[in-house]
Amino acid sequence: MFRKGQAGGVVVGKEKVWSLAYADDLVVLAREEKGMKEMLENMEKYMRRKKLTVNVEKSKMMVFRKGGGRRKINEWRWEKDKIEEVKEFKYLGYVMNERNTAAAHVRELVKKRIR
Repeated sequence: MFRKGQAGGVVVGKEKVWSLAYADDLVVLAREEKGMKEMLENMEKYMRRKKLTVNVEKSKMMVFRKGGGRRKINEWRWEKDKIEEVKEFKYLGYVMNERNTAAAHVRELVKKRIR
């Protein structure tokens, strides 16, 4: 679905990756805001056609900021519902943060070890 539109995606090695999927979880990747918004629009159309729904309350958006840079306030939406933007997110046990450092994951591992 994403490959057709060619919007968004990130290059990993020599391959372009648009999404990561595990069971019923889906991560959508884009290098810039424009690509992400286009991918979300394409995904909305696809989901409507297939009569599928997205739980917007469980959906999160994270924008990686090189070196922590200034936060640009974006409003992310799925259809008419706002998607929460977070600074940290756990996916398949790995904690990611907007600065793309391992600090959040290491902190989580230390917490588990202390218990």
